[in-house]
Amino acid sequence: MTKIVLYDWILECEVEETSKAYSIITQGSAEICDCLYCKNFSALTDDFFQGDFGKLLQNLGVDCKKDTEIYQFPFDQGNYSYAGWFHCIGNIKQKGEVINLENELKVYFIESNDLMFDVFKGKELIQIEFLDAILPWMMNELPPA
Repeated sequence: MTKIVLYDWILECEVEETSKAYSIITQGSAEICDCLYCKNFSALTDDFFQGDFGKLLQNLGVDCKKDTEIYQFPFDQGNYSYAGWFHCIGNIKQKGEVINLENELKVYFIESNDLMFDVFKGKELIQIEFLDAILPWMMNELPPA
């Protein structure tokens, strides 16, 4: 287990084991889903994960293109507020406050296995949740009203 300190959070993670698990997963939920909202998120994945959140996921062994769940809310002026989560193998040693990253993106951790991929069955998991990812609409087709 690797001890990882993120702000006031202390996590113990199996980074290599998490990375190996993600190498077995073929697609994340946004790529599997056929809705316009998920297609829009997938189109923005490379840019979205270039910042601190992408680095955080990478340090935990998580493949940012293989999200467990993504959902969205209308925001304003053609933007949408996305949220979702990923998993890594490990546990939380010390809980902290919600982490505010660039562009008001919020991240926190819980010990949960909601909608986990089969490769994680039987493992102790940390669910890495994110909120308020404000992203533009990039698809030619408009979302449902």
